[in-house]
Amino acid sequence: MRVSVIGLGRMGRGMARNLARRGHEVRGYDVSEEAVRAAGVPPCEVPRCFEADYVVLALPTGREVLDVLRSAPASTDAVIVDTTTQSLSELRRVLEAAGGLKYLTCRVERGPRDAEEGRLVLYVGGPRDLFERASEFLAQLGEPIYAGTHEQATALKLVSTALLAANTAALAEAAEILRRLGLDPDSAIAVLSKGGAASAQLSARMPAMLRGQFPVGFSAQQAETVLRQLQELAEELGVEVLPVLGRVRELLREAAAAGIGGGDIAELALYVKALNVQSPHSPHR
Repeated sequence: MRVSVIGLGRMGRGMARNLARRGHEVRGYDVSEEAVRAAGVPPCEVPRCFEADYVVLALPTGREVLDVLRSAPASTDAVIVDTTTQSLSELRRVLEAAGGLKYLTCRVERGPRDAEEGRLVLYVGGPRDLFERASEFLAQLGEPIYAGTHEQATALKLVSTALLAANTAALAEAAEILRRLGLDPDSAIAVLSKGGAASAQLSARMPAMLRGQFPVGFSAQQAETVLRQLQELAEELGVEVLPVLGRVRELLREAAAAGIGGGDIAELALYVKALNVQSPHSPHR
């Protein structure tokens, strides 16, 4: 298959490499020439990218998606797979611009390594028949799940990410307690994973929190943006008070203002540690 990937940041680059490794004819576009070189695929300008069977969009926001769709030739038969995280208001403008194009919302879970290994989870929204037509291709990116309409797929992604952020914030507090107890990180995580505390974030981010070795992945700033988008959706639905998620969003903003969380949201553990600076008399400094 001929595939173009527009947006070659960490996620787009991973998907491009995965598809090229599977033998597809992959081209890519990014505003950064360095990003194109790092992806290791031939470059193409945006209008020519639509001379393909599939066009994968992995862009920063809906604003960039709008720019790309407005450059698409009206005659293209490519299926557009849009993995860009967007708010509902952005999505509505994108759908207007998509017009008669073959467009699928495809919100992704997991990170750059999973993108490169073809192990993403995909919340797909749009026409059911178009999803079925594209299912073989989508399965090469990971596990596609048909979520219903474009709006439903987007909302599910926002809720999922908000729960990730809330879970990570709670783990950051627990990590400070465990650290001061002097527990072995592996043993502590093994015990917690057997009970009600088990979660994807416990497995993925608690080890980094306890060891102080943080990956580069999903930043606190990105998480705060998603929580803002979910809050906008909630208010639109008449849910105006979100006590827990509202406080998590404040925490993310505070951490970012302190210069913490730019690499990964797991760095919230550093912020919790900073908030709990011990007195000179504490035996657990």
